[in-house]
Amino acid sequence: MKPLAGTLQQSLEEMFGPRVTFDDVERMLYSRDMSSLPSLVRPLVGHALAAGVVQPQTEEQGIKLAAFSRIHNVPLVPHGKATSGYGGVVPVKGGLVVDFAWMNQVLAIDPEARTATVQPGVVWQKLEQALNKLGRKPR
Repeated sequence: MKPLAGTLQQSLEEMFGPRVTFDDVERMLYSRDMSSLPSLVRPLVGHALAAGVVQPQTEEQGIKLAAFSRIHNVPLVPHGKATSGYGGVVPVKGGLVVDFAWMNQVLAIDPEARTATVQPGVVWQKLEQALNKLGRKPR
């Protein structure tokens, strides 16, 4: 898939400034997992090049991006740390890869309910550290 053209690209650049890119190298890097898909798996999963990469910093920006996606029929592919090896973050239908690296906070832990509220970019280590401060361990 080619990068988004014209007004769509311009709209995203206005919304996200330097946290959106349509650079060919960035698009290629964000269009794969930690390694290439095995040849037997690739036909089952499919593969396309991301049209762009967006890094929201807030929930509000995520909501705006979702609305943009719905209005303009642009697929969104959530991207964590890309440690999956079998197509977990591959934009099989193109669209925008949404890198949640900036949204990486543990928002709340409720020991009574045994729940945690986290942003989508939280890694296990960060959650475990927050739980350990409360004398808890992840299960």
